[in-house]
Amino acid sequence: MEFAHLVAFCKLTQYNTIKNKYGNMLDLVLSSLSSEFVIMRGDMEPLVPEDAHHPALGVTLSVPRPAARGACARGSLAAGLRAHVA
Repeated sequence: MEFAHLVAFCKLTQYNTIKNKYGNMLDLVLSSLSSEFVIMRGDMEPLVPEDAHHPALGVTLSVPRPAARGACARGSLAAGLRAHVA
């Protein structure tokens, strides 16, 4: 499968906008989260020395809490158990 097709099939978006000193972008940051949950920045305190081709990246992901559904919804499991016990 071609890379672009895989990205599309998995509904991924590329979030890196940080270019290297040559004006190219060699590193990808892919996520299926919407842009409100992905924050990209150049890393001002890299763990290792940067090289000219791959600048340090800072990525912050805020993972949304899944919505409660069915028997797992708050209170519905307890209510269901009470109904079976009564």
